[in-house]
Amino acid sequence: MNLFRDAKTLSSGAFLSTALVGLRAVLVLEVVGPTTIGVWKSVMVMYFVAEFARLGISRGIGLRLPVLTGQQRSEEAERYAAAAYLFLILVGALLGASIFAASFLAEDPRYRLALRLVAIVIMVAQPQQFLRELCAARKMFVVRAKEMIVGSLVDFVATLTLAYFFGLAGLGIGAILSALIPLLYLWRRLPVRVPLRFDLPRLRSLVRLGLPYSLMESVHDSSRHTAVFLLAVIAGPTLTGYFALSVLMLDFAQIVVQIGLGQVVKPHLLQEFGRAGSFKSAAEYFERPARLLSYALPPAIGAATFLLPGMIEKFLPKYVPGIEAAQVALWAVFFISLHSVVGPFIVAAGRVGVVLKISMLVAVSGSAIMAAVIWSGAGLAVLSAVVVATFAGITTAELWTARRQCGNGAAESVSFVSALYAPFCVALGVAALSSFLVGALAPALPAAELAVTALFLILYSPLLWAYESRFSLLRAVYLAR
Repeated sequence: MNLFRDAKTLSSGAFLSTALVGLRAVLVLEVVGPTTIGVWKSVMVMYFVAEFARLGISRGIGLRLPVLTGQQRSEEAERYAAAAYLFLILVGALLGASIFAASFLAEDPRYRLALRLVAIVIMVAQPQQFLRELCAARKMFVVRAKEMIVGSLVDFVATLTLAYFFGLAGLGIGAILSALIPLLYLWRRLPVRVPLRFDLPRLRSLVRLGLPYSLMESVHDSSRHTAVFLLAVIAGPTLTGYFALSVLMLDFAQIVVQIGLGQVVKPHLLQEFGRAGSFKSAAEYFERPARLLSYALPPAIGAATFLLPGMIEKFLPKYVPGIEAAQVALWAVFFISLHSVVGPFIVAAGRVGVVLKISMLVAVSGSAIMAAVIWSGAGLAVLSAVVVATFAGITTAELWTARRQCGNGAAESVSFVSALYAPFCVALGVAALSSFLVGALAPALPAAELAVTALFLILYSPLLWAYESRFSLLRAVYLAR
């Protein structure tokens, strides 16, 4: 299956990129301290808000082009790409100017500086995001993987060095270089003609297709951004800095899973839908990865949960108050991963509007609970649990809708979702049991973290074996060429 082959290519780049970004993030946390990182994370929420200003056009490119390719309409695909490119270049310039102007209203000089730096980051990021979508839509996964590696190398060297010498200013300049240099690389590898005028009919078509999907993605991702924003407003930058560990866990999920797998599933699934026009044939491209993720991710998440405290205490002692929240946040990776593979099918099925309404209801409810948790002082771990629950609610709605669109009845849909969630629930139970047994039987064991991790993996292994015997998806990934 070419899907698994391409996923291996892009995931390899994403993994290396994530390793570099992760190491840089850990070192930067130690270099600048919780308060500075809290200021930067608070202002970087603007990067998330910029998604709305694109009106879904970059997303629309990622959705429209694979379908046109499947229909053998390559020239029309190029016209859509050219129209989107001009629009997003101008949007980046307008956004950057607006945020820079708004910085003069900030009274705190730290926030004023951060806003001006973010203005440049967002200006560069708009055409960069377009070229990334175009790269994935054309299935140029080797180029996309190299772009990620280039970006992460620049991010590691520039951000870490500049942050060490210049603090907040260094963070911003490093972020600018981390967007600009990959943009130049993609610009050289993906030549796109920039038209002299707007192609309004095609832009409107991309907005109608991409904006609902962009809103659906933004609502799904909003949980962690909302938590950061509420913490910054209610609790201040230091507590927000402690919560940065949790945000870091979720950012990793975005890089490795949503980029390494989600960007591969989307063009394959949509091109197949454009070719065959069948929901059932397209559904295979999300169902197989979803099943693989459902039983392969929980043991990795559980092991990381046990090993995380020792690493934080050793390398980031200033962030010890955020350990429990980060451990809880790790489990959200499961739902983020499933969302990344089912989202494109929701678009192909024309059910974005339905899912968006449900997602907004879940997200608003989750945000209200987050605010209540912060005001009550219940703790960062409880806040992380609310974030995980919000992701779970949205992902469940997407999976349910997808199965129903394939013609499955309620009982079949419940069975499918339950089979996906069963390993997650078992892993939670096994993790709790392993922690209890090691704590009760060997509380003074020198390598308690390793012992509880090993016990967890041993107890979970029968379920992993049972699922792999049934679906053979790990073997399919290994054999993919």
